[in-house]
Amino acid sequence: MFSDESRFSLQSDSRRTFIWRAPGTRYHQENIIERHRYGGAGVLVWGGIILGSRTDLHVQIGTMTSQIYRDVILEQHVRLFRGAMGAQFVFMDDNARPHRANIISECLQSEDITKHSPTATRRSFQNRFNVPVGPEAKTIRMLFAKFEWTGSVPDDRKGNVGPTQTVVTPENATKVSGIVQQNPRKRIQRIASETGLKYTSTQKILKNSLRLFPYKIQSHQVIPMKAVQQRVESDSSNDRQRQI
Repeated sequence: MFSDESRFSLQSDSRRTFIWRAPGTRYHQENIIERHRYGGAGVLVWGGIILGSRTDLHVQIGTMTSQIYRDVILEQHVRLFRGAMGAQFVFMDDNARPHRANIISECLQSEDITKHSPTATRRSFQNRFNVPVGPEAKTIRMLFAKFEWTGSVPDDRKGNVGPTQTVVTPENATKVSGIVQQNPRKRIQRIASETGLKYTSTQKILKNSLRLFPYKIQSHQVIPMKAVQQRVESDSSNDRQRQI
């Protein structure tokens, strides 16, 4: 079983919103949004998927603590699938901090639930379904780093002949730039879909041609009018005292 949770904010930014902007423009007005003083209301949803089935969607109001995770998620959802599948059941979560508490480990051991890390889960999947072993994580990170730096990764496979073709043209860069200006929060997948370009080509245009990168959007707290008036009165009082 693969499980994960996501948080949705109702009144304020969840501080997970990314925008495309140029370096050094963090505090430009268009890159800043207002934030609710007390964070605003929000909900957290949890779900799990398994081959041929899925769990019910659990809605959690407030913070997901380790105790709530044990009493609600593990006891009311995961344990039922463990009983139905038997000893072959393998559980995988995103290894967040509440999932690593001692009470969680004790609960998993008492229910005889096997929990795997992402690496161990990949190996189990490869062994069970006879999937060829892919590149090591170190190799993948190296290729990603090279792509981020150069915008391409050399392909040394046999048969890869012929002149290379590029779609990183000024016309396509103009299309991508127009979409980003309309909505800088759009993800690469959506931009690529609207322009008809590939994901990798869109990424090259954003980073290499337009020099736009994904950054967390900046937020500032809104000051209530009452507090503004108090500050104005305080400043006026201080000015009068200095004049005296």
